[in-house]
Amino acid sequence: MEEHVEQRFFPIFLESVLVNTILEFDLYIYNRTKSKYVLYRSRHTPFVEKHRHTLVKNNVPALFITPEDLGQYQQYIEKNLGQIVESPTLKTEEKANIIYQSARNLMEEVMARPLVGESIKRSRRFVKNTVRYILKEKDYFFSLIHLTSHDYYTYTHSVNVCIYSLSLSRRLNIISPYQLNLIGTGALLHDIGKSTIPQEILLKRGPLTSDEWKIIKEHPLRGLTILKAHKTLNPHIIEIVRSHHEKLDGTGYPDGLIDKEVPLYARIACIADIFDALNTNRPYRQAADTFHSLEIMNEQFPGKIDKRIFREFVLLFKEK
Repeated sequence: MEEHVEQRFFPIFLESVLVNTILEFDLYIYNRTKSKYVLYRSRHTPFVEKHRHTLVKNNVPALFITPEDLGQYQQYIEKNLGQIVESPTLKTEEKANIIYQSARNLMEEVMARPLVGESIKRSRRFVKNTVRYILKEKDYFFSLIHLTSHDYYTYTHSVNVCIYSLSLSRRLNIISPYQLNLIGTGALLHDIGKSTIPQEILLKRGPLTSDEWKIIKEHPLRGLTILKAHKTLNPHIIEIVRSHHEKLDGTGYPDGLIDKEVPLYARIACIADIFDALNTNRPYRQAADTFHSLEIMNEQFPGKIDKRIFREFVLLFKEK
């Protein structure tokens, strides 16, 4: 007898589906009376205002898609993220949620296929729209920081470091969209070299051996090797990938840079990277809370991270 396997469905924000667009994915709603998912709109058919109005009127909070359509939905969100960020009907928290979930999905794809040129282009386009959001919304940081994942995966860590780096840059009065785009893209891709490191090393529950630690420390240069295939990337993006583990006292890697040799953008990404590493659950330890993480950084990294930038990072959380 053939076993019936119930199809899985993923919820998406109703407001993430823009009116007057033709969708490349099917939309479902959940019928509570029948306890089942029902096809609402087929792909390739227009979604117009009367459809949205009817759903809102009937208190339908979310739509659903199948796993097979996740890729199409992701591309749809990335393509229309600029309009979503500008939408007057979406709340700040809803925009933040769409941005964060989309970033996670995008980075999961990038880490799985880092040599695909389109993935890097999508990353740059995504950061551009995220910068528009944080420059537009008063509470941008608080809405995004609320969503940062405390479960460690390389792709969630990359998104978190991007958010912290952009927020810290704003705190440092870096408000040029051009500069923020460079910082955000570099931070989002800072660990792309880890895509070539075996998962059993990245997720090891016990202490790393000296050989395993050597492999981990290769990831900035491995990242450079990957990015060499993308010749249009700005040198400032490259320097974040290469130098985000450099320390001001020369104890960092891969180049052992000292003091002013460490680029500004890399200093910003370094602080964001350390904080998120402490503030997320790892295979070998539980996450520290926000202020304990900041306390650890203050105690364990004197002379290693930029004191002025770290002070502004602390004030960022104090403001929250």
